[in-house]
Amino acid sequence: MRPVRFGARRARRAAVLVTLAALGAAASACGVPNDAMPRPIPLSQVPAGLVNPAHPATTTTTEPGALVPVSVYLVSPGGQYLAQAARAVRAPGSLEATIDGLLAGPTVAESATGVTTAITKGSQLLDTTVRSNVALVTVNFDATFGLVNGSQQVLAVAQVVYTVTNFEGRKVGVSFELEGTPLQVPTGSGAQVSRPVTIADYPNLFPAPPAASTTAPLSGP
Repeated sequence: MRPVRFGARRARRAAVLVTLAALGAAASACGVPNDAMPRPIPLSQVPAGLVNPAHPATTTTTEPGALVPVSVYLVSPGGQYLAQAARAVRAPGSLEATIDGLLAGPTVAESATGVTTAITKGSQLLDTTVRSNVALVTVNFDATFGLVNGSQQVLAVAQVVYTVTNFEGRKVGVSFELEGTPLQVPTGSGAQVSRPVTIADYPNLFPAPPAASTTAPLSGP
């Protein structure tokens, strides 16, 4: 830092005093009164912003570690249709966290009622890609997800499609990948397709929301 000389400091002080004196003279010349005591100002002369000051906008923040409710779709007792189940994930609640909740399978209490999952135990989500402009979501799983066989394939794919659709809050197409490679998946009719699938491809599996659900039910296909 460059040092300041004493002489320069005194010179600046003198300049400030001269400037203040000049401003005082200018204010008097412009008709601004110099009152010895405070005096009331007519309301008509008070700026509107001071009469009715705008209240600052308030924002709602979520505390670190807070949990938010989401829905996942498991398999109902008997395996005839899907069953909506509530989960709690860390705020703000991402699609990835929701799918991870699905992959974790039913809770002990849910298993006791006969609720299951068709998704292979140990399956992991690698990443997701959401293209909102075309209502398309791509889910990329590890190879374990592809080990499911037979009719369980339809249920496993439908579980993911319903869970993703419910999270997005609108009907979306869901494309599947295994470790980055596009995957053909079965529709409700059993046909293998390479296109994105929607809940409309699995109308017979549409679930009824549980009575104690804490999340909004999914609309029909």
